[in-house]
Amino acid sequence: MDGEELKEGLLNLSNAELTDKIARLKKSLSGSIGARLPDGGEKLRANIKLHEDELEWRKRLGSDQGEAVVLVDEGDPDAIKVTERVDQVVERKATKIYYPSRADPESVEICCSDMESLAPEAYLSSTIMNCYIRYLQKTKPHADVDEYHFFNTYFYQKLKDAVLSKVISSLRENFFMQAQQIYFGTQNEKEASFVRLRRWWKGVNIFEKAYIFLPIHEDLHWSLIIICIPDKEDQLGPILLHLDSLGLHCSKSLFATIRKFLVQEWKFLRQGEGPALPISDKIWENLPRRIDENIIQVPQQRNEYDCGLFVLFFMERFIDEVHRRLKKKDFTMFGRRWFKPEEASCLRIKIRRILEEEFKNASEE
Repeated sequence: MDGEELKEGLLNLSNAELTDKIARLKKSLSGSIGARLPDGGEKLRANIKLHEDELEWRKRLGSDQGEAVVLVDEGDPDAIKVTERVDQVVERKATKIYYPSRADPESVEICCSDMESLAPEAYLSSTIMNCYIRYLQKTKPHADVDEYHFFNTYFYQKLKDAVLSKVISSLRENFFMQAQQIYFGTQNEKEASFVRLRRWWKGVNIFEKAYIFLPIHEDLHWSLIIICIPDKEDQLGPILLHLDSLGLHCSKSLFATIRKFLVQEWKFLRQGEGPALPISDKIWENLPRRIDENIIQVPQQRNEYDCGLFVLFFMERFIDEVHRRLKKKDFTMFGRRWFKPEEASCLRIKIRRILEEEFKNASEE
């Protein structure tokens, strides 16, 4: 990003937003992100200084960028333009759209203010992440409901809370009996953690899907888990893939949570007569011992803020290249040269153009 773009980005931030961004950048630098960057965090430190200098300058000036203060003669036409521009921005931020449409039951509500996370060097928000995930579902011909399932960015934390709770972690073979005694109270009690959690995939049999995408957000960083269900003839259980553009998240911890999720869902489905699955009976009966875990080598981001873009690009690239259930030989497509890092980083511009067009169409309507 050149100097003019950086200057424009800083001017668009209020004092509170600027302070918050400095805190987030410092947290990234003091944590594991800075040390894992190619330059050891040098650009990140320089970026922090630029933001701190801007905030210090504003304090000396004694005015907040959020206020419409004009430091020119009242008769100056430029002063009128500035005031008008501020009013227009405020009016535009009140506008919102629903992607792909308001009628869609899984639509994502997007406000103009959400577009700020698509500014240069900004971290992608969950709203923008979920919007592009919905875009992939609508535009990729083979990302249909029969092959893929996409969880949104809010699911993993709910999953983690439920799977790691006392009740869920203490369940054994007599899952329902223990749950009713410890937590349910009665058979009609519907507030049990796992029962509530299952609403996130209501009507969907996870084990019928070829792929389940699960974005992870922890410690100011995004990574991706893909759950793969191979063909029945391959005699393989579920395969877990972890894709991380900084190698920051603990794969072991993520795998443990996802494994518990699959095992609990397996126990739930075994309570009744389930539908035919693309998993052999032998594998199904021993599924908890047949879950495979794989840390995938992927291209690495060259800054501290593109992790969300990389997760979205991982999904898109995977959908484009894998048109059947995963086989062991497909692992060869991964690696540090799977794609050029700048391809993922450029997704920021693509998403912004898509949403600007959506806002334009909404305004015309």
